[in-house]
Amino acid sequence: MFDISFAELTLVFIIALVVLGPERLPKAARTVGHWMGRARAAFTHLKNELDREVVNKEMQDLFRQKADALRQETDKLNQSLNESLTDARKTETGSAPQPPAEPADAPTLPATDDRRPQDKP
Repeated sequence: MFDISFAELTLVFIIALVVLGPERLPKAARTVGHWMGRARAAFTHLKNELDREVVNKEMQDLFRQKADALRQETDKLNQSLNESLTDARKTETGSAPQPPAEPADAPTLPATDDRRPQDKP
């Protein structure tokens, strides 16, 4: 991440040992380690939050695209329905086609008893 070599790290350690002394160096190392851990955790949290926002934005865009497509299909269906209703009204007010007459020798269905069993005498 910082591209520090072993020699540079050893030099920093020696300077810290001279400046802080052997009594305060372990406490300083723990404090630096603690703050590095907190910084790393904050960075990871921020990265995860940004990833979630990107996914959320992608999902919103996909939802808008699907909603627009659905709206267009609904508009097409409404237009088709309106045209059909207009055509039906025109034929209703004009000369409506007559249903074909049944031929005289057409078979007839037997009459059925539509009553429920408890209603029968």
